[in-house]
Amino acid sequence: MADESLSQEEIDRLLRKSQGGGEGGIAEEDAAAPEAAAPDAAPGVSIPDVSEVLSVDQADTLGEFYNIAMGKAATVLSSILGRAVDITTPVVSVETWKSLRDKHPVPSLLVMIEYTQGLEGTNVLVVTQRDANIIANIMDEEEADLDQPLDEYRQGVVGEAMNQMIGGAVVSIAEMLGREVTISPPNLFLLDMKEDTPDVNSPFDEGPLVQIAFSFEVEELVHSEMLQVMSLDFAKSLADEVMEEEEEATVPASGARSEEHGSSPVESGLEEAAEPPVQVKRAEFQPVRGDNGDGSHEDENLEIIMDIEVEVTVELGRTRMKIKDVLALGEGSVVELDKLVGEPMDIYANDKLIARGEVVVIEEDFGVRITEIVKGRSLQGSLN
Repeated sequence: MADESLSQEEIDRLLRKSQGGGEGGIAEEDAAAPEAAAPDAAPGVSIPDVSEVLSVDQADTLGEFYNIAMGKAATVLSSILGRAVDITTPVVSVETWKSLRDKHPVPSLLVMIEYTQGLEGTNVLVVTQRDANIIANIMDEEEADLDQPLDEYRQGVVGEAMNQMIGGAVVSIAEMLGREVTISPPNLFLLDMKEDTPDVNSPFDEGPLVQIAFSFEVEELVHSEMLQVMSLDFAKSLADEVMEEEEEATVPASGARSEEHGSSPVESGLEEAAEPPVQVKRAEFQPVRGDNGDGSHEDENLEIIMDIEVEVTVELGRTRMKIKDVLALGEGSVVELDKLVGEPMDIYANDKLIARGEVVVIEEDFGVRITEIVKGRSLQGSLN
C-alpha cells in the first residue's frame, strides 16, 4: 500500500473532503452538479416556479377556464372525427421557450391563435406531429406513416380540424367572459422542437411563459398531451379578469335578499326554507271527439293541410369520396354512383322516402313514372 500512488481523482476527493467538512460536503456538491448543468433554461435565464409568479387562485382559475374551453373544443373535434375525444386534466406550469423545447423534443404542429377582439394576446396550441397525422388519417380515411412530416395537403386537412376546434373553444371563452371574442385565422407551423435552428424562434417576446398541459385522447388511437402556451402577462390579466367577474356575479346575488329584508344571509336562508311548497297536480285535457264512422272529421282535417307545399326530389344515386378526390373534380369529371342502369330511382317528399320510380322523357323534359309506393307511410290512402 505504501508504494501505491494516489490518482488525481483520489487527491481531488481528499481535498474536497477536508474543505467541505466530511462526506456531507461531497454529497451536497455532487447533488448540485447536475442542477448546474440542467438544460431547462437558456444561459443566464432562470425558470421561476409557478407559485412565484401566479397566485394559487390565478393558477386554479386559468386551469378551470381553459378546461371548460378545451372541453368545448373536444366536443367539436369529436363531431369532426366521428370518435370520442377527451381533452382534460389541465396542469399549469411556468416555462421558457427553451425549456418548452427541451421537455418536448419531438416534431410538433404549432397552431398560433391571435385574438383580434375581446382579448389582446397570442396563444399557441402544440400538438405532436404523430397526433396530427392520426387526425389526418381519420379525416382522409388513409393509413399514412405517422412519423412522416405532414405535406401541404395533409396540413390543410388538419388545419381545418384545428380551425373548427379552436372556433368552438373561442365560443366557450366568449360565453364565459360575457362578450364577443374573435380571432384571426390560425396559423400552422411544423417545427422539430429538438433542432436548434433559426426556424424554431419563439412566437412570444422574451420572458416566462405559462403552459397548460392537457391529457389528449382519441378513443384507442391517441393517448398523448396537448399544450396551451401563452405569455405570463396575458395569463395573469386573463385570470384576474375572470376572478373579478366571478366576484361581481356572486356578491350581489348573495346580498340582495339580505339588504331588502334587513336580515342576515343565514336568516334569509331560513325564510326561504319556510316558504310553502309548490303545489303540483296532474294536467287535465278535454276528451278527444271521434268521428261518426264515416270519416267526416278526418276529411275536414286533411283539407286544412292540402295546400301546404312540400319539396319532392328524385335521387339518382349516392357515393362516398375522399376530400382529395372532391378537390380534384373538374369540368368533364365523371362521378360513379351506387345505382345500376335500370334500377328504380328514390322519390322523397321533404327528405322522407315515399316512393320509387323510373326515369322517362316527356318531349324535351325528364320525368319519373312512379312504380312503387313505400308501404307504412301515414296518409298513404289519401296520397293515392
